[in-house]
Amino acid sequence: MLIDRSGMCLANVASLGRLQARRFESKKPQADRDHAVGLDDKEIKAMNEDLKIDRPGRIPREENVGDVMTPLPRSLDTSASVMDAAEIMRDSDIGDVVVLEDHRLYGILTDRDIVVRVLAEGSDPATVSVGQVCSRELTTIPPTASVGEAVRLIREKAIRRLPVVEEGGDVVGIVSMGDIAVARDRKSALADVSAAPPNT
Repeated sequence: MLIDRSGMCLANVASLGRLQARRFESKKPQADRDHAVGLDDKEIKAMNEDLKIDRPGRIPREENVGDVMTPLPRSLDTSASVMDAAEIMRDSDIGDVVVLEDHRLYGILTDRDIVVRVLAEGSDPATVSVGQVCSRELTTIPPTASVGEAVRLIREKAIRRLPVVEEGGDVVGIVSMGDIAVARDRKSALADVSAAPPNT
């Protein structure tokens, strides 16, 4: 059970520990660049092995991001509380929510953002808004872009997920290295981890 500095019980947020343990989150703090923590050397090596473009038997190069993304990501307005975001992550078994302002992409809030920027600072997640702590510098990709382009961005930026945004600004999905690995080869190590059921 997590307790803030004033003694307030944060039981609802404690479930983030389960979510945090299942995801490929770096233990090293990074700058607020993109919306995910940079990968370490071992993770980059594993990602490069799992996301190679030209392996035989994988989805063809012409497949686009819209074919492999996770559609309809969960979203919250900037004014929603971090507690609201934590409960959505717990109930939906996800590690991030899209943050919107006036129905347009504003940022991404991950489970690690909550741990590092809220809980570790001794703040009350019920009173901190998602707009205050979400990551703002995002790399996005259109649904019509090729899977190869998504792989290139993930490698180049050393990030785990890309918001998929249509030309009009609407967020229509999230594509992660796990989504691509599952689509390319369900027997790969990364796909196996991504498709695994949650720990209980």
